[in-house]
Parts: sequence; structure tokens; C-alpha cells
Amino acid sequence: MLVKIRDDEFQYLCELLYQSYGLNMRKKRVLIEYRLMNILQKYQVNSFQEYFSLLRTDKSGKMKEEMLNKLTTNYSFFMREPQHFEFIKKEILPKLCVSKPFSVWIAGCSYGQECYTLAMILEELRLSGMVLPPINIYATDINTVALEQAKTGIYPKDANLVDEIFDLTVFNNDEIAFTWRINTPEL
Repeated sequence: MLVKIRDDEFQYLCELLYQSYGLNMRKKRVLIEYRLMNILQKYQVNSFQEYFSLLRTDKSGKMKEEMLNKLTTNYSFFMREPQHFEFIKKEILPKLCVSKPFSVWIAGCSYGQECYTLAMILEELRLSGMVLPPINIYATDINTVALEQAKTGIYPKDANLVDEIFDLTVFNNDEIAFTWRINTPEL
């Protein structure tokens, strides 16, 4: 059963999310009600107020983490925003000093496809003869479930037809599990 969030509860949650995590959920009332429905059922509470009481008493932080994992939207796929990768290839990489390490931070990496896309592009450029500096790719996300999935580098076999985008040598093709495992080269 869907528990409706009262105006005061909604304002409290929006303020908590914004102050604690920088998330603006003020236009996401229905999303909040729907995505937290299972959590309210799990803790057998009949209102958001009861749930917030539990959140306040949870000293481990696990309940807030669980809430964040439910509320954040994780949208990621290989070669998402291809114009960004073209810009990196044509405008940024040629201007790098090959003797000076370069770092890239992908905040909100979700399940990691964009991170691995960049790593694969860099590896293909190296294999084609382009001299690049040492490049570190840092990936972070507020959603711990998505971040753990990203760390595995394992994706469904049909993940955006990656075999048509990249050389198959970049992947470890697992015929049994019907997945791809990214072989992460030392960049």
C-alpha cells in the first residue's frame, strides 16, 4: 500500500536530503513516495514520520544509505554523450603534457559505463600509437549499490552493443554468464 507523504514530512525530507547530500528533491514527491514504499513496509511503519524517527535513531547510518540508494537515479551506459568523448579526444588529450600525470574525476558515475568507456578510449588511443601521460580515472557515486556494481566491471552481454563500439580484446567475454567483464588496463 502506498503511504502518502504529508506536506511537513515532505519538506523535512527535502531539507534533510539537501542539507546532508546536496540533493534537490523538491519536485520529486511522487518519486519519493513510490521509491520509499518498500522501505516503509520493510520497517513496518505506517507513516513517513515513523520512518524518520527510525532514521534519527539509527546510529550506524545504514538506514540513510539505504534511503539514498532508493532515491537516487542511476542512468549510465557505454558511449553516453559521445560528443563529450570526442571533445576529450580532439581538444583535451592532444594538449596534455606527456610527462605530467593527468587525473579525471567522474562524479556520479552510477554503474560505471562512462568511466570504462573513457578507459577503453584511452587504451585504444595508446594502442594506435598516441603518446599519453599517465592518466588516473577516479569514479564516485552517492549510491553505494551502483558504485559496488561499477567496481566489478561486469555488464550484461547486450549492454549497448559494446562489441560493436570497442575492440573485443578490451573485454573478457563470459559465454556462460552472458556478461562482459572489463579488463582494466594499467593506464
